[in-house]
Amino acid sequence: RVAHWGIARTSSLTYSIGYRAPGVADILGNFADDVAASIPERLRYTDPEINSQIHPAAIPHNVISRLRQLLVDNLLDDVRISDWFGRYMTEPKYPDLQPMPESWPLPAKGILAASPDARFAFTDTMLFANGRSYARCSGDQWIYELIDKRRINIKTVTTAGKPSLQLLQRLVDDGALCCDD
Repeated sequence: RVAHWGIARTSSLTYSIGYRAPGVADILGNFADDVAASIPERLRYTDPEINSQIHPAAIPHNVISRLRQLLVDNLLDDVRISDWFGRYMTEPKYPDLQPMPESWPLPAKGILAASPDARFAFTDTMLFANGRSYARCSGDQWIYELIDKRRINIKTVTTAGKPSLQLLQRLVDDGALCCDD
């Protein structure tokens, strides 16, 4: 597998289109960090009832079983995985180069465009943009047009109702959308 390959015979630009292909170690590390950040500090591991042992340094099987269950309970949650993955895959590639988002009220009409560096993804219940997650609302089929065409007519969203307009405003406020002049 080759991520990028080619020979430039003259001055050229290279574009990388699509999502990144992170390593398994990066996925596990980033997900574990995300999960750990959401767990209250007051929650602690406690040993199960341990009987007297011949070798006090031995780790009994019931300790490993309890630890495995703690990991399963905190890591194998499809909603958590989905939310993390959507945010992770849409994180800006170069966050230090991201312009500061500017908040401005939505105009009554016109076209909004995805910011040039905006990354989007979605599930049945969530929309992800630039490393942030947003709950989807009923009537938000306009999201597909926005993601596919990277632009949306505000009238399309207006007919979808107030929750859609609020979602659109949040995307503007967070820098994922801008006016298409």
